[in-house]
Amino acid sequence: MSEIRWTDEQETVLRLRDKSILVSAAAGSGKTAVLVERILRHIMDEEHPVDLDRLLVVTFTRAAAAQMKERIREALFAKLKVDPGNPRLQRQEMLLATANITTIDSFCLQVVREHVQELPIDPGFRVVDEKELELLSREVIEDLLEDCYEAQDPKFLAFIDAYADMRNDDVASDMILKLVRAANAQPWPEKWLLKSLKSFEINSLEELAQTDWMQAGLSQVKRGLSGMYSLAALAKEIAEEADGPEMYLPLLTEECDAIEAMCQMDDYAQIGEALAHFVSSLGRLSTKRGTNEEKKEEAKALRNQYKDRAKEILARYYAQELPDVLVDLQEMRAPMEGLIALTLQYLERFAEAKR
Repeated sequence: MSEIRWTDEQETVLRLRDKSILVSAAAGSGKTAVLVERILRHIMDEEHPVDLDRLLVVTFTRAAAAQMKERIREALFAKLKVDPGNPRLQRQEMLLATANITTIDSFCLQVVREHVQELPIDPGFRVVDEKELELLSREVIEDLLEDCYEAQDPKFLAFIDAYADMRNDDVASDMILKLVRAANAQPWPEKWLLKSLKSFEINSLEELAQTDWMQAGLSQVKRGLSGMYSLAALAKEIAEEADGPEMYLPLLTEECDAIEAMCQMDDYAQIGEALAHFVSSLGRLSTKRGTNEEKKEEAKALRNQYKDRAKEILARYYAQELPDVLVDLQEMRAPMEGLIALTLQYLERFAEAKR
């Protein structure tokens, strides 16, 4: 078998030691092959060899873990064919059966079982069945909602009035579970929920502008404006060419300058006002003839692209005035406080029910 020729990027991954690395690569780019080779280089390192059972290799699925183990077995076998008397290779082949090449949940389960005496759980614990888990979850939610109705907490009632129906708890239950799934995708679910609530604790447009999601929206808008400017500048360049549509140049120059000015703005509302004015005042291109028709159509097509993009940005990010957004957030505060309080209670009760 011919030796694999690694790319420079792959060789970098294979060579790096004593530091954390993150590799991002597309499907079919050889990630598994690189990982297998990296493992082999670790276990066969002449200065600092590491036995295979001292490595932890985790995947997302059992199938991927089995495939990884098989690929390592094949690689070891190939090296043993070349060097059958190598004691280190022979040892790694024996250790492969007990090596930690597994899914992340299986590894965590193993750690818990090995250290159960140090944890506040029953040593006879088991992994719950999915159907059983769903039934337990519904039972916890039903009891929680029943207790909240009896307590008549104002924030809970605000949530029910805004988003659910007192005659049917399904909407409330579904919203809690959806929020639970989002929270459980975070390292610290409870902290994330409490931080999310701050998005509704806004009392001014200045505070609104500083929220993470408004800053993210501003970044997206500016990225869109940058794309518009590239299109406008290219259209202008075509009009400036010797046989270009010179009659388009005054309007294209004006629009290019206006887009460039918007790119320099850092205020979300100011950009919205400028963009709305830009769209409403778009003029018509000259219909004068006597130029290169191909370049004329090319410039016109580029202009149509940045016009459409301007309208898309307005529709997506400026469909509502910011003062109205602020009012909506303030009106949603009490219902959201009710929902997040419910979700936090659910997480606590559900954990207790599982225990």
